[in-house]
Amino acid sequence: MDKAAKHDSRGWLPALASLPLAISVALISTSSQAATTSPTNQGVKVIEVDTSGAKPASSNQHSAPAKLAAATNPASHQAQTKIPDAKPAKSVAPKAAAEEATIPGHIFSRSPEEQTDILVDKFRKEAYLIKVKNDTPTIIRTFKNLQFGQKDGDKVSEGDMRTPEGVYRITHFIPDQSLLPVYGHGAFPLDYPNPLDRIEGRNGSGIWLHGRDDDDPTKVATRGCVAFENNEIDYLQPILTAGTTVVITPKTEFMTPSAYAKRRASMLGQLDAFIKEWSNADISAVAKMLHPDFRGADGLNREQWVDRKKRLAEMFPERQIKVTDVHAFKEDGNQVVFDFRQQYCAANLFSLDSKRLFFKPEGDKLSLVAEDSTPLSTDGILTAEASDFVAKWMKSWNNNEIFNYLQYYSPNFTYKGGKTLADWKDYKSGIFAERPQQQITYENLKVHQVQPNRYQVSFTQHYTSNSYADDGIKTLTLEGCPGSFAIVDETWKALK
Repeated sequence: MDKAAKHDSRGWLPALASLPLAISVALISTSSQAATTSPTNQGVKVIEVDTSGAKPASSNQHSAPAKLAAATNPASHQAQTKIPDAKPAKSVAPKAAAEEATIPGHIFSRSPEEQTDILVDKFRKEAYLIKVKNDTPTIIRTFKNLQFGQKDGDKVSEGDMRTPEGVYRITHFIPDQSLLPVYGHGAFPLDYPNPLDRIEGRNGSGIWLHGRDDDDPTKVATRGCVAFENNEIDYLQPILTAGTTVVITPKTEFMTPSAYAKRRASMLGQLDAFIKEWSNADISAVAKMLHPDFRGADGLNREQWVDRKKRLAEMFPERQIKVTDVHAFKEDGNQVVFDFRQQYCAANLFSLDSKRLFFKPEGDKLSLVAEDSTPLSTDGILTAEASDFVAKWMKSWNNNEIFNYLQYYSPNFTYKGGKTLADWKDYKSGIFAERPQQQITYENLKVHQVQPNRYQVSFTQHYTSNSYADDGIKTLTLEGCPGSFAIVDETWKALK
């Protein structure tokens, strides 16, 4: 507001007091009406963004009688009593929007791969098709009005008419041509009971996700299965495959992003602690994480399993355990299941398995109750690791980097009937100096495992330099675990 505006809004009051009453009232009325419309006299309204429903603060304006009472000298503009300005309301920054609880707190991952899962909510009678991408689950589609077992609660025994609660896998798909009409357009059988169910005495069979009989619209419950509308089974049929995880929970817990991140870190941290102790062969520490009712994949009880692992740790203390594609599933309060790929390497064994660990929450800790394991082929990972090793070894050779080149050889390396790594270093140092322009390529790499931690890698090698060239079959004998190979023997045979 400029100086003239300030004078107009307050300086007229003393002069007004000397006028006849009727004129004064008329002027006051006119001026107050102008004040309500003039931008320079409007009260400032500050509205705070708040979900509490509080009303915005009103302007602090002086009334006309108060202004008249403040005039002390009606005869002169010089003897005015100045009315203080009203204090403007303080501006309040909007509060940050509260996080919305939209993430289902039952599915977690640490994997570059996308994954599709099904989450079934018995309380809401809904199911959610969930895609996990960038380690965050997102609901792609919601299926409503599902049908469950005739009786409430978790399934315990055969024929109890209850739907189980837990973490399961789809085993296969059965088309409608092979089913009775009651199952609608198809069915996805589940692997109920899982290992944890069996340990805790739950039994039964034939728990499916299936459709409905269109000719029996009065049916509102099942004998324990989860029934979808037929069009939903048609939609899911090309999406769900054998091995797809299905989590059946009493009631879905939706979480804010920060709460979800905290739970994910806690769950994966406990798995990492378990794998770390196992990798370090600290079987006593591992034993503390086992539930008293623990059963191993081989059927051993807790004491038998611990005793066997201790003996193996003493025989083969060095090991590497690499866990990838980790997915964790929380049913509710009873089951937490970790699903991952495990690469295990020791002097006596190299294996790749699809593994599941079944935990029970005990306070803020998890206790391992059961495990199961499915062997996977190691051919792909061995070929990939050997190819990577050969490519790096050959790159140092092409770059004429003798020091880096020799790093790929074991201290136990021998060649030509007993020559050592020191002999090899002398020989190769001379070649590198004599032929600085070496160029080597390879093709047709093959890997053959000859012992648990020893492999023969053969390939066609093409060699050229400024003074020499040849083609032949190179065979490297590698020792150690994939990812930490070292060459212990090397042979070459010329191609005819």
